Formats: sequence, structure tokens, C-alpha cells
Amino acid sequence: MTDDDAFKLRVDLLKTELTLLDGKMRTIVERLWQIRALCGTIWAALIAIGLGAGTGSRNPIYELLWLSVFVPIWFAWIDSSYQSWYQVFRMREKAISDFINNSHSGSHGKWNGFDDALRTLHFDFPLMDLRGHFTYGDDPDYKWSISRWSRLFDTTPVLTFGGLLAGSLVLCFLQPGRLPSWLAIVVGLIVAAVAYGIASWKRKTIYRKAAGESPQPGWEGSSSAFMLTAFLSIGILWLG
Repeated sequence: MTDDDAFKLRVDLLKTELTLLDGKMRTIVERLWQIRALCGTIWAALIAIGLGAGTGSRNPIYELLWLSVFVPIWFAWIDSSYQSWYQVFRMREKAISDFINNSHSGSHGKWNGFDDALRTLHFDFPLMDLRGHFTYGDDPDYKWSISRWSRLFDTTPVLTFGGLLAGSLVLCFLQPGRLPSWLAIVVGLIVAAVAYGIASWKRKTIYRKAAGESPQPGWEGSSSAFMLTAFLSIGILWLG
């Protein structure tokens, strides 16, 4: 096999990989919206029955309302798993795009650009590396970006599942003669703080294992972590 034939073969493999990545990301996006739709359906059913819809009762069934609290938490964790895989494929696609466009930024900058490969008819850029293992190696930024805890604090999951969780907490604490409704804000803040604390600890662990040092401050998940409190505050003010 000549150098020209070998080069064409590697380019064809790169094209095939891009097609595979696109198909996998499309499938994951479909699954993500199915998960979120199913979560919303189950949550709405529990809330409706818990508030007496279809039962003829005017007394809320607080056991069902409290059960609805755990529905978005469970589905958010499942969602983060799919989000993690999506990020794996997206980062690999980005690395290929950078290689083709001769960008030398990031951990994959150790390879020559596509223009150099055209001149020499050879490139050592990893092929069929769907998981990005050979592309990024032990890069802590990459490992953190594909972790489930990192994906859990993306804006869309926080808005989707955090809103449902806030709604459940508000309804659970609006119990006449029982606990004050403002306590929902405290509980929501505690939930957000604990989740953010665990995620921050996971992030530090990843960086210390991969790079032997602590990550730089300023994780963007800090704003998402406390969106739940805003949801709770608005819900309590609205419901009185």
C-alpha cells in the first residue's frame, strides 16, 4: 500500500467516525427528551392524584406529594448519564474539527494539523477513538467535563428537573397547620448545597488524580446549583 492509499484510507476512517458520532449524538438527544418527557408525565400524575384529581377528595394525599419529590431526582441522575456520553462524543467531534481546521488548542494540540498531513501524506491523529481515550488521555478538564456530576449541573437539567423538584417541595410544605411554607426554601437550599458540595469534591478528586493539583476556582455550576432556591422562592410567593 502506497503512502497515498494509506492517507486516503485514514481520511475515509475519519469520515466514517464523524458519521458514527453524529448518529450517536442524535440518538442520545432523542433519549434525553424522552427521559424528560417521561419524568414530567410521572411527576404530573403524582401531583394531580396527590391534590385529589380523579379521587373526589378535597384532602391532599401528602404521601404522593412527597413521592413526587424523588421522581425528578431519580430521573436527573439517569439524565446525567446520557449527558455524560453525549459530552464524550461531542468532545471527540470537536477534536476532529480542530484537527481538520488546524487548531492546536487543548490537549489534542500535540498533533499536527490537517494541512501538514496533506503535505506529508501522513498524520498520527487517533482514528476511531469514539470515547476520546487516545485523544485526551488523562486530561483533567476532559475527565471532569464528561463526568455525571458535571453534566448534572448543566442549565437544561437544572431548569427541567430543578423546577419539578421545587414545585413538589412547595406543595409538600404548603400543609395547613403543619410546617411553614418558607421551610421549603431552606430544604431546597440544603439539597442544592449538598449536591454542589459533592460535585465540587468529585471535581477536585479528578484533578488531583490526573494532574496532582487542585482545579482552578470558578466552576460554572455554582450558579446552576442555587437556581433551585429561586424556583422555591417564586413558587412560595405565588402560592402564598
